[in-house]
Amino acid sequence: MKYAIDLSLRQAARVFEQGIRSHATILLEPSVWGYFDGLKGFVASGDPNTLMVEITEPAPQPLEGVRGLYCDVEMLLGGHRYMFCADIIDVRQLSDRQTLVLSRPKTLQVAQRRRFRRAGLAEPSAVHLVPPNGQSNAQVALLFNISPEGMACRATRETADAVLIGDMVSVAFELPGCSHHFELRATVCNKTPAATDERIILGMQFLRDAPDVPTAEALRQLEAFLAEHHQAASDRG
Repeated sequence: MKYAIDLSLRQAARVFEQGIRSHATILLEPSVWGYFDGLKGFVASGDPNTLMVEITEPAPQPLEGVRGLYCDVEMLLGGHRYMFCADIIDVRQLSDRQTLVLSRPKTLQVAQRRRFRRAGLAEPSAVHLVPPNGQSNAQVALLFNISPEGMACRATRETADAVLIGDMVSVAFELPGCSHHFELRATVCNKTPAATDERIILGMQFLRDAPDVPTAEALRQLEAFLAEHHQAASDRG
């Protein structure tokens, strides 16, 4: 299942800054090229108002005619597909490649996709959550469900208020039946009021970009454990 959600101004600004720093892949389609696949490039640089997109593959048509057009843009970053519309302000020849100057919108959407089943464990596990930059002491929440991509935790309002959507947090937890102690970084994606009490469900996604050796091993252990958990559940019918 795929769907898109709108990001807040703060989240969008973070995504654009990350895209600029990491030179994210860009796929774009000028408005008059609806019948064509479009262009492929990467974010070469940017500022609060513009994005410089260097085109990496031969253009199917001369780019000089696209000035002033708007385009549909997809930015691939950290395993996510972000979508927005932008105006093509200028076309420049830099070194041996052409570069498009795009207007930078204030907001964008992210396409959500769930590739893994989420496991709901019978025994609730404590999750120790450290807000960004150690701004406050570790908070404790209860694991709600988990997949190799992320987790949801049931937290008090005080704990939920300690982090903002878009924050990167550190999470430490153990799973019943698994000997590995997990310490991972995650991004807070959403906050949803719980249906039965005054608590908040925090949805978080694990960071997988260029993991260090301990993080890569923790993610491998988590995926293997959850695969065994789902297989055992399937065998039980």
